Amino acid sequence: MVLFIGREKELEWLEGEYKTKIPSFVVLYGRRRIGKTSLVAKFLKERNSLYYLADESPPKEQLTEFSRGISRWYGSAVRFDSWYNAFEFLSKVKKRKKLAIAIDEFPYLLSSDGAIISKFQKIWDELLSKQNVMLILLGSSVSVMENEVLAKKSPLYGRRTSQIELKPFSISGLMTFFGKDMENALLKYGISDGIPAYAEKIKRTKFPECLNEVLSPNKFLYGEASFLLKSEFRETPVYREILYAIANGRNMFGEIAQFSEVSGQKLPQYLKNLASARLIKKDFPVTSKKEFRGARYVIEDNYFNFWFRFVRPNKESIEYGRSKEVFDAVVKDYNHYMGRIFEKAILLMVDKFIPFNFTNAGRWWHKNEEIDVVTFDRNTRKILFAECKWSEKVDAENVLRELRRKAKLVDWHKEKREEYYAVFAKSFKKKIKEENVLLFDLKDMEKIFRQRIK
Repeated sequence: MVLFIGREKELEWLEGEYKTKIPSFVVLYGRRRIGKTSLVAKFLKERNSLYYLADESPPKEQLTEFSRGISRWYGSAVRFDSWYNAFEFLSKVKKRKKLAIAIDEFPYLLSSDGAIISKFQKIWDELLSKQNVMLILLGSSVSVMENEVLAKKSPLYGRRTSQIELKPFSISGLMTFFGKDMENALLKYGISDGIPAYAEKIKRTKFPECLNEVLSPNKFLYGEASFLLKSEFRETPVYREILYAIANGRNMFGEIAQFSEVSGQKLPQYLKNLASARLIKKDFPVTSKKEFRGARYVIEDNYFNFWFRFVRPNKESIEYGRSKEVFDAVVKDYNHYMGRIFEKAILLMVDKFIPFNFTNAGRWWHKNEEIDVVTFDRNTRKILFAECKWSEKVDAENVLRELRRKAKLVDWHKEKREEYYAVFAKSFKKKIKEENVLLFDLKDMEKIFRQRIK
């Protein structure tokens, strides 16, 4: 039950699809450990349903296992020689209530049988689209689900009635999960991101002791990064070097190529694959066009960011029994690491704090100048410049002075915009009040979120 904190909308969405009087074809996907299976299991509970988890077995074994699942659902042994015959049987069984059929890890079926998508097209067109059923296809390989199931070239294109990419927990979801303490939630967010399976591992352990869940070689989170990379990519060592480069501040294309020793010709495809897996993203200054040459690559997943920042370079020490030394070093450096994590968190929840709606939000940089958060509304031309300081007793006046200086460099409707300024910090040396200036410390933010969580 705990893993469904923050999943109410998704559960409601599935229930809405089920209640429709027409056949439903739902595609649900998202990166591994995001909670797809748990969500669907919760939804299917006490419903007329059939669930099948695909694996890497040969096609005949997959069909045999699916037949066994139908036998358990039907209450009598049945066996089928094709997927079409299996679904034909299901379509002929009289049903008082809508039948929900969930096929989990659909990409495994595709990898074992390249024609499976065409087979499911025929199954849907000739059988299920005329029955009182709900078909759910789930997948952890985001690239496969988007390129093979949802894309225009797919035989299944246009058949789905709904789709959703399951995202990590929101910050408010994490606060509910970890307890309504903003600092605690953010510290643990730096380790687990909003991934339910990771958050569960560190939920009951206080910070900084919870770091041991990643830094101890016998723990699940220690080996998880390597496992996921091997599951997702063939050339694992290459992807590992690229992620290591980005985690260590090599964010520009040329820097990544040099640090990882991957040729500039091959690197774009590797980066594209990592982005498709939702592990990295290509970042642009928020006011720029996408053709901007100074794009930066950042690790999108905090768990991977932490692992490649602290675990990868210390694996030898950890595995030789010097975990305590590594733990102490990580604790010492963690506040510095949290600087970028805090910026990311503020970007995700900035809409809760500013006095206007916005059309764009992101970071801004030009040469050596940077602003942590910039949001603006193209219609009203209101713009907010914000700095995020993971520090105690921040001098707001100094930060604002520097922020105003950098804001003048942002080339966006300079003479025709309404400017706002904000500073987010753990705490302030002194709060100041000025028109169009917003200051939020952790207590302020926590108060706002507590009101929303109630």
